[in-house]
Amino acid sequence: MGHDSNCKATGSYGEGCTCGKDVFKEVRFPHIKVKLVGRDGNAFNILGIMRDALKEGGVSKKEIDEFIKDAMSGDYDHLLQTCMKWVKVS
Repeated sequence: MGHDSNCKATGSYGEGCTCGKDVFKEVRFPHIKVKLVGRDGNAFNILGIMRDALKEGGVSKKEIDEFIKDAMSGDYDHLLQTCMKWVKVS
């Protein structure tokens, strides 16, 4: 999964993509929608918002713990990418 090696995509959201692949097309829980734009962007706040949304969406504690572990395993950009892989983010 990801862009072809010759793709001109830049940034976390694949701006300028020339290969036609949408790296965030496969969302794990597409029925859960989370609005992050305009909210406190602190990493721990985002984790709390996501945890609550996953819980309200019927996701098991085990899967929520998996999300948190994955989201915290990298930098801030990785956190945001992980959110977008798990739910629909706006």
